[in-house]
Amino acid sequence: FVSGSYSYFRNPQVGATGTNWPQLVSSLTNHPSMLSIRYTRVFSPALLNELQVGGLTQPVDTTAEPDALRTNQRDAVGFRAGQLYPSANPLNLIPNATFGGVTGAANLTIEPRFPRYNRYQVVNLSDNATWTRANHTLKAGIYYEYFHRIQKGSTGNPPFNGRFNFGINANNPLNTNYAYGNAMLGTFNDYTEVSSPMWMHVSMTNTQAFVQDTWRPFRRLTLDFGLRLYWIS
Repeated sequence: FVSGSYSYFRNPQVGATGTNWPQLVSSLTNHPSMLSIRYTRVFSPALLNELQVGGLTQPVDTTAEPDALRTNQRDAVGFRAGQLYPSANPLNLIPNATFGGVTGAANLTIEPRFPRYNRYQVVNLSDNATWTRANHTLKAGIYYEYFHRIQKGSTGNPPFNGRFNFGINANNPLNTNYAYGNAMLGTFNDYTEVSSPMWMHVSMTNTQAFVQDTWRPFRRLTLDFGLRLYWIS
């Protein structure tokens, strides 16, 4: 007989990103879907085969409304400093900034993955056979899985919009001894910016096989023997 199942899940979330203050209100949508088909065939009272094919896809996206986006765009807030690689920042977002030495500082933080684009797909196949003969129950099977993922950037990457460090630094001759004062005068310790958008591509396979024997030589004695092999690329 043949059976199957399909499941779909949607989990929209709306919230503000930022450190200690709601800098950018954005929406995150996570909507995975999964399909599985199973085929079971009884060849004889002693021989059974089970075949299953399945797949999973899970898109994840973040977006921001135009009004929320404008509160973080350089031209809208009057930030005139240039950018080394403007093509990496097509939305023209303001740079990140840290203010070391200020307790509870409202740092400027836009995640390196924004606007987030995350796609991954999983396809798997398994086939298991069971054969009963005398006092032996023999089982064998294979499993194969293919995983592929594409993601824009990661949380560890340098930001596409640039990052200033305005922290207190006694070795900086222009230091005001107050991080916000440094920012007002344009005195920074270092600046970091990625030269182009970062993309992560991951592909892997998982192949497994097993064989086992459940042997009952006596009424009160059962022995299980088995072997499982893995190959994960």
